[in-house]
Amino acid sequence: MRSFETLAFAALAAIWIPACGGDDAAAGAAASGGSGGAVLTGGTGGTAASGGAGGASGAAGSAPECPGPGYGEPQTPRRVGLVTATVVEVGGAPIVDQLVLVCGLASCFNGTTGGDGAVGVRANENMLKPAFKFGDGLTHALLARPLPAGAEDYALGTVTTAPLPPYAAGQPLVAGATVSSGGVTLGLAADADVDLDKLTYAQADRRGFRAVSIPVEHVPGALEATPPLALVWGLAPVETHLCPPAKLTVPNDAGWAPGASVEVLVHGAAIEEAWAPYGGWGKVSDAVVSADGARVETVEGGGLPLLSAIGLRLAP
Repeated sequence: MRSFETLAFAALAAIWIPACGGDDAAAGAAASGGSGGAVLTGGTGGTAASGGAGGASGAAGSAPECPGPGYGEPQTPRRVGLVTATVVEVGGAPIVDQLVLVCGLASCFNGTTGGDGAVGVRANENMLKPAFKFGDGLTHALLARPLPAGAEDYALGTVTTAPLPPYAAGQPLVAGATVSSGGVTLGLAADADVDLDKLTYAQADRRGFRAVSIPVEHVPGALEATPPLALVWGLAPVETHLCPPAKLTVPNDAGWAPGASVEVLVHGAAIEEAWAPYGGWGKVSDAVVSADGARVETVEGGGLPLLSAIGLRLAP
């Protein structure tokens, strides 16, 4: 799955067949994390017609040459009824008139935040690995909060993301370039293949690299990870694949000792689960604190293969 507008475009082309019910339980391929569902307007969802959101990804760009380890595994469907939340920025300002999604591995349902940031999305469907996705990857960092088992309706309360820098501040992602934003620097190899989602980011001026730091206490799963994450950034354009992985450099805002070993993880906002479990986190590289203690840099042979939210933690 790419990000939010990909799903909206996919909805226009999808054919919803009521006999299929949009039910994730019937989506065998989705049970292994391999298919997506199309969003239909008006807050309803549909089945994975012609590959659903996964098909939209294929339309947006070629398959990456550096495949991830994959995290797909069989899932048990769960009933999801009404999901409510209030979406705000760091600092508490409501995010107004922005699309949010409730997505399983084979279908999605949408809603739009109101003037106070509040939103309700009704699915009334059996879903595989459902998550609440907020922040659109365009103006705000995209995050996915898993919906735990044991309930049918979910009142999530306040969820928080961070505003990305303006489009004009983005730097082109091209082979051989070194780009920086929000303290994050990427060094792309001279032969780098940049597989960018040109459907979600249809306008060329939205395709530049942008990053924003997000306090870990606001990030789904960051503190529950083992060990917990200490630093998180939201990156865009979301779901951009970098092959070979780009060298990553970030400020050592955690104050780790020079030479300390660090792990770099990416957030799973995509249903393909290539680099991280959907709604969770997956390690993609080792890193080390620089000799002067100022920076954290990925090691030789490592790097960042995917633009999503990223998290760093001391290696166990």
